[in-house]
Parts: sequence; C-alpha cells; structure tokens
Amino acid sequence: MNLEHLLSADYVVYKSNSVCKVEGLEERVIAGTLDKRNYLVLVPINKRESKTYVPADNELLIGKIRKALTKEEIDKVLMSVKGRETPWPEDRKVRSEYFRSVLNDGNHMELILMIRCIMSRKQALLKSHRKISGQDDSALQNAMKMISEEFAFSLGI
Repeated sequence: MNLEHLLSADYVVYKSNSVCKVEGLEERVIAGTLDKRNYLVLVPINKRESKTYVPADNELLIGKIRKALTKEEIDKVLMSVKGRETPWPEDRKVRSEYFRSVLNDGNHMELILMIRCIMSRKQALLKSHRKISGQDDSALQNAMKMISEEFAFSLGI
C-alpha cells in the first residue's frame, strides 16, 4: 500500500501490532543531525498516549502497514479456514520457528489455523492432566490478541 492510500485511511494495522489511527504526516529532525524527515504518525487505539512514527520514505516499513479488515473481509477469512487444520509440529524448535513466523507475518488465516492447532493440542493434553509449554501458550495468547483486537475493532465490538 502506498503512502497516499495510507493517508486516506482512517485506521490501519502496522506490522503485527494492533489497530492504529492515522494522524497524518509530521516532519521531524533526525536525531543527531540537522536533517528533516517526514514520518507517518500512527496512534494505537488501545494505547492513545503512545505514537508510532514510521519514516515515510522507508518502503519496507510502509509496506508493513495495511488497512484494517472490513466485516466482509473477516467473513472471507473465516470461511477460508473452515474445515482446514494445521498439523502439530512435534519438534519444539520447528514449532517455535513456525509460530514466530506466523505471528510476524500477521496473516489472519494462518493465525486462526495456528490458534486452532494449539487449542487442539491443549485440549488433548488436558485429558491426560498435562499442559502445553509456556512458549506454546505465549504464542497462543499473542495470536489470540492479534485476531481479537482487529476483529473486535472492525466489527464494532
């Protein structure tokens, strides 16, 4: 998404963070220099006292910003995961890397499939009075937070 489209959007998601309100462009002096640079100013809706400044000329970082999903897009995501499963990676290192990759990518479909995968494993372990690892539980909590925040915002909940 290019800068003009981002400036015309009211709300966006940056990287895998929560939904942010687009406040506009702000020219700031680069620390330690006299050079000025334009920054896209984003305010997380759940942390209004915080601001994120994204260099407007950094295509890589600007490319990590997208518009928040609409209700119709959420419906499509939910329909796309219907009946699909992600197998549980038995190797802990492989699993950790896979979960980290899904969280960093922020793909809604993959996040939901990962949540489903971890929840299934968690339920299976509970039957034998065992728990998932703290690392797996952390990945689950992060994925659930990412999905629930954006979905709740987009659905007006």
